[in-house]
Amino acid sequence: MRSRVTSISITRVEGAPVDGITERVSSWAQAAAVLRRWSESVARDGGYDKCKFAIEWANGATYRGRYDLVNWRDVEPDLARHVRELAYFYTSRQAPKHMSPAVYGAFLEMHQTKVITLQYEKLLDSNDLGVDCHPPIQGKEVESESVGRFRYANERERQANA
Repeated sequence: MRSRVTSISITRVEGAPVDGITERVSSWAQAAAVLRRWSESVARDGGYDKCKFAIEWANGATYRGRYDLVNWRDVEPDLARHVRELAYFYTSRQAPKHMSPAVYGAFLEMHQTKVITLQYEKLLDSNDLGVDCHPPIQGKEVESESVGRFRYANERERQANA
């Protein structure tokens, strides 16, 4: 069983009328409600305000980051989804829609480290991120004109350790 969220602290770094205000909640749903309320004052169609957040789980794990808050009419605020998408990205589970497999693979080849991958794997395995299961690691081989032939980093590491 994954560790439950015990505390989420969200600070609005930009944007009137609540710039600098911090709210502390104890669930993903409460965090979404805070962000939804704050998103009312964000300009539509491309505007965003920065928020900082810190999450704590019952097992002592912590995660800190930045959330770009947009108007809820453009994108429904969801902090859990934001954290999951970052974890999926760095563990080779999900490429953003705007990246081709070759570009995604090239990015991971240049920026992904074993430490980052292992930290996100541990986050996914040990802590509640608002869903029951996560997508599998993408292990297919891709070819990129700029970097040649490669496999997603996690697939290569998995084969080396097999």
